[in-house]
Amino acid sequence: KPPPPEKGALASAEEGHIGWRVEFRSMEVQMTDFENAAFTAFVVLLSRAILDLGLTLYIPMSKLEENMRAAQRGGACVDERFWFRTRVLPEEQDGASSPYARLTIHEILAGSGDFQGLIPLCRRHLDDASEGDETRASLDRYLSFIERRAAGALPTPAAWMRRFVLQHGSYQQDGRVPAAAAHDLMAAASEIGLGRRPCPELLGEFQAPVPPTPLSQPAPPAKPAVAGAPRRPCRNCRPLGYGKCLQDGSTLGGQGLVSISA
Repeated sequence: KPPPPEKGALASAEEGHIGWRVEFRSMEVQMTDFENAAFTAFVVLLSRAILDLGLTLYIPMSKLEENMRAAQRGGACVDERFWFRTRVLPEEQDGASSPYARLTIHEILAGSGDFQGLIPLCRRHLDDASEGDETRASLDRYLSFIERRAAGALPTPAAWMRRFVLQHGSYQQDGRVPAAAAHDLMAAASEIGLGRRPCPELLGEFQAPVPPTPLSQPAPPAKPAVAGAPRRPCRNCRPLGYGKCLQDGSTLGGQGLVSISA
């Protein structure tokens, strides 16, 4: 990231000088707090490992552009290879002509051949940092989760969502996401994110226990329907698809869904 013109023009020894900066690009929000915590902790941990170990991760822009094109393909996290620097430690900067290789995301994170991998380098930094046992256990759990996802043992949220739509009963294999599939996908993602629905196929052994569902209060007696008016859903049900009540199957007014709180 370039510096502001007035700051970058100053001599590097001056107090107000700002040089070029390297930043991590923001990732998409994950469905669960655990996933978000894992990637947030990894980014912070990796940034500290880069500074502590003096890592060199530069690659030519032409290779970066190849990586961007590969990243746009479906299943890229597991199936594609990306240019990455394999000599990253200070003692490895020996002027080799091509210290780069095309690696899978798992190889970049876990290592391949002489390249240690980013996760082992993060653990090396943690060994030197002497974190407390509880903190270290949490960070190791996050790193293990990220490594398993990169290996394909756990799907990415994108892969999980594609599979959900493909297996939905309303999908017609025509490349279009039906409204019913989109509704059920959003409902499932919300319940998973709130911890109300287990999803071992997404989180594996990292799935947090789902708390028991609290007993619901008895529903108030339904008001008699007015002749000729559309029936309202009872408060014990959730709308199913478009205009149907789960409790009694009555047709609701209008074309859209009726809110539970209505």
